[in-house]
Amino acid sequence: MSFYFRICVSKSDAFTFLEVLVTLSVLALLAFCVLPDLKGVARHGHDEMVLQSLRHALQLSQEAALSHRATVILCPSDAAEHCKGDWSAGWLAFVDQFDDGVLHETSQILFSERLTKTNAHLYWRAFPYYYHDVRFQRAMLAQQMNGTFWYCHAGEEHPVWALILSQSGRVRLANPGKEGTIPDSQGKPLQCG
Repeated sequence: MSFYFRICVSKSDAFTFLEVLVTLSVLALLAFCVLPDLKGVARHGHDEMVLQSLRHALQLSQEAALSHRATVILCPSDAAEHCKGDWSAGWLAFVDQFDDGVLHETSQILFSERLTKTNAHLYWRAFPYYYHDVRFQRAMLAQQMNGTFWYCHAGEEHPVWALILSQSGRVRLANPGKEGTIPDSQGKPLQCG
């Protein structure tokens, strides 16, 4: 025995062109309102990824200095072959076998990371000011005093976050305060640009 079902669609069950057009317009308006928020979420996600990657690189460099019983240098790198460029492009860490701060052809590269290009910039300032890299000695001490990384979006005056590296190698995160600024070691606000 077989059953046949007959589906009847009357004019009252169908949608008119005007109803479909209004529904699509409302959906387009909602999407238009939500898209800027999605861009903000993506930007925040990238900011967090850079922060965590840099923290991880600093921690790995400290541990490598101890395990290799040698100075380890973390330097800016726009390619995984040399220490050159800007921190915003990425970094690499190597064992400084001759304690001269130079990446030689025979130097052991421990790791490298390239960052996706965005309109954000990662700055580094250390004491002494002529160091453009971070050096961890055998005893896990950072060779700079109170070095600071700070991360800025293009066109913004104040940083999104800062990582403060003490001479002992301790890394501390600093977020903007009520005024939207992050103070440096002298209490002056870090500036972008």
